[in-house]
Amino acid sequence: MPGLLFVSGKGKSASDTEENRTLSAMPKLEISTYRVFPTQFEDYFNDHLPLKDQLVFANSYLDYRFFHSSSSDQVVVGKNGWLFYTGTQQGDEAQMKDYLGENLYTEEELQTLASKLNQAAADFQKRGAHLTFVFNPNKSRIYADQMPAAYGKPAENYRLKQVVQYLKANTKLDIVDTTDVLADYHKKNPQNQIYFKYDTHWNSFGSYIATRLLAQGLKRSLPSPDAVSIQDGKHPIYDLARMLHLQDVLTEDPAPIVSGYTDRTYESQMSGEGAEIMIHGSCASPEADARKLLLIGDSYGTFMFRFLATEFVQTTYCHYSQYHRDVLEAEKPQEVVFELVERNLSLLNSFSIDRAFPQ
Repeated sequence: MPGLLFVSGKGKSASDTEENRTLSAMPKLEISTYRVFPTQFEDYFNDHLPLKDQLVFANSYLDYRFFHSSSSDQVVVGKNGWLFYTGTQQGDEAQMKDYLGENLYTEEELQTLASKLNQAAADFQKRGAHLTFVFNPNKSRIYADQMPAAYGKPAENYRLKQVVQYLKANTKLDIVDTTDVLADYHKKNPQNQIYFKYDTHWNSFGSYIATRLLAQGLKRSLPSPDAVSIQDGKHPIYDLARMLHLQDVLTEDPAPIVSGYTDRTYESQMSGEGAEIMIHGSCASPEADARKLLLIGDSYGTFMFRFLATEFVQTTYCHYSQYHRDVLEAEKPQEVVFELVERNLSLLNSFSIDRAFPQ
């Protein structure tokens, strides 16, 4: 049937979908291309196959609902329908190796890393900015109880723990590791979800718990998680559900909105899109800290921004891929925070006052 629809031109082809890539063009059969024509035509056929989206959805839905398996090699299905990311995007990112402790650094690599970060902190200090590092755990570390049984328990020794312990023991760098505070909260309050079930990220409440620990390191104070108000919200789309083509089905996932942690407000302006986003926040309250804060980080940092923006007169978020020295010179912060989720930890090797992303 799909073949007949393809020939007749009926049905909906992949060219009508929102796939984030360039679809294959119809190849030309020539003497110079006859050897590769079959492969090129197969790619074209697969991209433009009518009803492709419906077929992909049906396959993914059956795998997830009835076989508790994933149709994507970047996602695994855990207990109770939880989804976990296994793909790679940057450098040697590999969440399952993080989970299993299979990507530990050598002593020499730790020494080199410590030297680089010490130099970065010194360079920022010369320009009047104090540097703090904040590391956030992968979802699989906090919700190991929902991981597939085949993966077993998480390793006792893992790269994030290794790096944090080494830097605290061998440098004077200010390090904030939010793993324990999040794990402890989840253990004591399993009914309150702090990471999304169908997404790679934490939710706003999980971010609040972590940001509260960071705020303490910056000499600011946020109320206890038990003292804030939580309202039901809606997350626009869940990235892991989308990877399985199930974003229209897997939609019931708590997205708490946190309020009641301050009476202060802030105004914000956003520029850029996607990874090029920058957010500028200003708080006019006399109770706000007079220091300017620059938060350089990954997508987890965008969740932390709103809780920090009411604490300082000026707070700027810059995605790590967009950071360069000109940003520092333009913002002139007294406090710089470099934030990374565990899976992005290898980016520490590229961090300096000049950039936060490998060239």
